[in-house]
Amino acid sequence: MKLIDKVMVELQKLGLLPQKEEFGIGFKYQMVKYVYMDGDEEYLKMYIPGIMEVDDDDLGMMLTILNSINNKMKVVKLVVVDNLVWCCYEARVHEGVNLGDMVEHAVEALHVSYQQFHDLLEGLVEAASDNSTLN
Repeated sequence: MKLIDKVMVELQKLGLLPQKEEFGIGFKYQMVKYVYMDGDEEYLKMYIPGIMEVDDDDLGMMLTILNSINNKMKVVKLVVVDNLVWCCYEARVHEGVNLGDMVEHAVEALHVSYQQFHDLLEGLVEAASDNSTLN
């Protein structure tokens, strides 16, 4: 059985409703769109794509935010791809690994990084708002 088919089964076991797409698998968790990218039988590659658009003026600040999250996380990294922030989980699928545990960890770790990103942004917006009312 191909890895994509195994991942599909594991996502279904988690109670999710995965759909096969041309790129791999699409599904939602906590109202957020996730994708599993097919094409590599050795790596589990799952993403939350395009969570925010970044323009050139905000790129430096955004990279600082992403770096602070990346320093805390293990296998999840946030990156800017074509001016969009992506949460990325990429890990090698070793022989004998419990794929169910790995898929569940990927979904949960991506969700944590997504939440951290939004919490940091919310804190920056609140701080900026507080500073503007003081002036």
